[in-house]
Amino acid sequence: MAGREARGTWAVHRGALASSFRHPCGMSLAISGQHLSSRAIKVFICHASEDADQAWAVAGHLLDAGFAIWLDRFCIQPGQDWQHVVREGVRSSDVVLVLVSAASVSKTGFLQREVKLVLEQADMRPEGAVFILPLVLDGTKPPSSMERLQWVSAQQADWMNVLRGALRANARPPASRIGSAAFGPPEISLVRVHLEKKPATVDYIIDLLDANAAQVTLGASLLSRSGDEFFDVRLDREVVLTRGVAMYRRGCPRPAILRRKGVKLVAAAWWQGIGAGGVPLAVQTYLADEGH
Repeated sequence: MAGREARGTWAVHRGALASSFRHPCGMSLAISGQHLSSRAIKVFICHASEDADQAWAVAGHLLDAGFAIWLDRFCIQPGQDWQHVVREGVRSSDVVLVLVSAASVSKTGFLQREVKLVLEQADMRPEGAVFILPLVLDGTKPPSSMERLQWVSAQQADWMNVLRGALRANARPPASRIGSAAFGPPEISLVRVHLEKKPATVDYIIDLLDANAAQVTLGASLLSRSGDEFFDVRLDREVVLTRGVAMYRRGCPRPAILRRKGVKLVAAAWWQGIGAGGVPLAVQTYLADEGH
């Protein structure tokens, strides 16, 4: 194809424009008429500030496994009313993962207020429906408000697989029907994009505003200073968004150019896939030098 060359597993498109975020002409991943069976399970992670690094590590593992994540570090924006945002995050989540540690149990303040909101929402669920799942980080006994709940210990062997299984088992059943394409594209906001360089992944913080679920494709390209666009369509991810704000992850193309200065990441969420049949719902440009 003119204007396109292959470099290993990477594709390069000459003269790409960040504003248009276009893949090579004729390349289409349109998924019209196809639907995933269910939306992503949304997990709200509740933690003490002292456990922020552990919370992000747990979130990363769950994002890699296909979960949607609510984490205060990315889902609360400057100037927002934290109590309102947290309440909406809890309300729209399928299960709340509470990180229990010596720091979180002994500390008073923000975490306890979060836990109070979580317990209030749990009381609104049908009796016997598991909504809260404690993850014990360091052997600390969960607080009395959660002592009757079965928990997962991060000190047990293969605890991450145990945690993923418990989350899938305890989450309320995700919606299985996705809105018809006939109703038009959903209204979403790409609140923020986060680039992790080790491993190379792109995290999308998306707010689904007008539906309980919507199927989109997450696409990303890297743009060099010379205007070359690097991408790998195999990393594009079809995902069914859940209502409200949540994080979703896909792989990022990472040729040697990512280590250069001035490289830009262009991330977008597409309705009905990438290509001639798709509609870009939201596009955001991110300076790759800011990644971690």
